[in-house]
Amino acid sequence: MRLFGRSRERRARVGLDIEEPKAVREKLNELCARQHNCEIQIGRNLFTSIFLRFAGESFLTDIMMPSKGNSLLTEGDTIKLGYQERAVPFTFSCGFLGRVDNEGYEALQFALPEVIRYSNRRSFFRVRPDKAAPVRIMIEFDRSQSLGDSARDISGGGVSLLSSFARSLSMGQRINKIEIALPTGGWISCQGTVRRVSGALIGIELENVSFAERSEIVRYVTSRQTDDLASRKQED
Repeated sequence: MRLFGRSRERRARVGLDIEEPKAVREKLNELCARQHNCEIQIGRNLFTSIFLRFAGESFLTDIMMPSKGNSLLTEGDTIKLGYQERAVPFTFSCGFLGRVDNEGYEALQFALPEVIRYSNRRSFFRVRPDKAAPVRIMIEFDRSQSLGDSARDISGGGVSLLSSFARSLSMGQRINKIEIALPTGGWISCQGTVRRVSGALIGIELENVSFAERSEIVRYVTSRQTDDLASRKQED
C-alpha cells in the first residue's frame, strides 16, 4: 500500500557498542575518511556537521549547522556526538578541545571517546507545528488499517497525534509504515512503535529512519524553535 504515493523498503538493522580503543580509533578514522555526516548535541539542541580528519588523539569535524551552535561551544565542554550507519544510530561523549585550522578553513577539534555506543533510543527536542502549516502523517498498522492526520508535536525521535483511533491501540504495538510530510517539503518514510496511549493521544517512537530523513526532521524542529523564540521576543 502506498500512503503518500511512494513506497520504500526497509530492512531491520542491528548494532553493537564499539569499546576497544583500537576499534574506536579505526571507526573514527573510517568516518573521517568517508566525510560522514554527524550530529552534535548541545543541551537539548541538535546541530549537523561532518567528520573531517582523524588526528592521533583527536578528530576534527566541520563547523556546525545551524551556525549559531558554534558559539555555544566552550573549550573543555563534554558534548554528545552521534552518527548513523545504514539507519543504525551510534552516539558517544567527547571533550571539545577548541577551534583549529584545517587546510585554511575553521574546524572543531574533539578528544577521542572511550566508547561508541549503539543507541536505539535518543533524546530530541520536541515542538508543536504551526496550525497554519501542519505536519501531515499517514500511518499503516496493517493492510486493512491506516490513519491519516496531523501531528500534535514532533521531534527527531518521535511524533504524537490526537485521534479517536487511539482506543484500538496498545502500548508496544508495531507500526508497519509511517509517512511524514513536513511543511518544509521534507518527506520521511519509516516504521515505529506505540509508546504512549492516553485518551485520544498517541505517542509513537520513530524507527528505521535514515540519517538524511532524521536530519530533515531536526532541521524543521530547529526552525520551529527559532520561530517560537522570535515570537516570544515580540510579545515581550
